[in-house]
Amino acid sequence: MNDRMQKSEYLFREIGNIHDRWVVEALTYQRKRSPVPRVLMIAASVALSASLLVATLLVGMKQLLPLGDHTNTIGGDQSNDAISLDDLLLECKTDQRANYTVLSSPAQLDYFSSDVRVAWQYADSSAVYVSRSLTETETQRLENSIKNSTNATSAEQPACKIWILYGDGRVISPYLHPSIGNTGESELFDYNIEIIPDADFSSCLSEILY
Repeated sequence: MNDRMQKSEYLFREIGNIHDRWVVEALTYQRKRSPVPRVLMIAASVALSASLLVATLLVGMKQLLPLGDHTNTIGGDQSNDAISLDDLLLECKTDQRANYTVLSSPAQLDYFSSDVRVAWQYADSSAVYVSRSLTETETQRLENSIKNSTNATSAEQPACKIWILYGDGRVISPYLHPSIGNTGESELFDYNIEIIPDADFSSCLSEILY
């Protein structure tokens, strides 16, 4: 018993000798956090900058895109604006992918082939360019486009004359109102344009030629 008392007295005596500064440090001790490696901080900054740059580019591209879908095709390449008949026909003249037949003069045309075809002439040539035979669906699509046409102004004159040959002698032009007075018989007649077919006419003809 005396031995325990002596040990207790010794312990309390030694505790009393501990300096107050050490006691305060022990009570306020906090483990130091490991610093984030500098390489990780740089990598995180680069990743954040790249994300902001991509987001900015996407927003800018979205603003530049057209609001509506006005795509049209020339030989499989897409364009944001509907191409005119003149542009389409001038393009296919030099495009080797275009599918058509060239006749030296209108006299070589067969107006009673039983096939519907599209024929056109360039202003600087007497040659006649003729498409392949049209399907019933393609013919109907072109006719609907002519019905949905808009009136042309007096200043509008196409560089290429164009006609639709029905294979039974009838000949019309998509630039004229469909009527008896605007229908030719076994000839490519001259005309002044009255209407402009809607954009689907060029789109359909592009699919026929390519």
